[in-house]
Amino acid sequence: MIIKNDQDHGFVLAEAIISLIIILFGCNIMLASLKVVNKPSNYQQISFYRLVSLLESDKFNFKFKTASKDAIILSSSVTKKNYRLRKVNDVVFLAGHENGYVPLLNNVKVIKFYEVQRDIRLNVEFNNGEECHAQLDL
Repeated sequence: MIIKNDQDHGFVLAEAIISLIIILFGCNIMLASLKVVNKPSNYQQISFYRLVSLLESDKFNFKFKTASKDAIILSSSVTKKNYRLRKVNDVVFLAGHENGYVPLLNNVKVIKFYEVQRDIRLNVEFNNGEECHAQLDL
């Protein structure tokens, strides 16, 4: 007498869940590597020139008030407020007189401001050794 086993040979729910976890883990690793690859090589320069563009834009119409080695005070004729541009840790912030700030540059090693006649000379050195310079007409 032959006894038949009526069990189907296929995926069990546990096997399906484990395979989905493995697939999701692989997709997560691929997406993380794409984020690193898609970051432009001149990211620091792009951020620096965005900062320069903001400082010289008509949106705030900044005017220079005072400067020190690590910060400058700007006044805006549009908003009628004073702003500080300074470095805290490795981030450069544009901060209002009372509350609020906007981080503008990351990974900054050194930032220096120089007053050159009626203009401001801005020198930035990033943690990776890259340097950017601009003369602002404020």
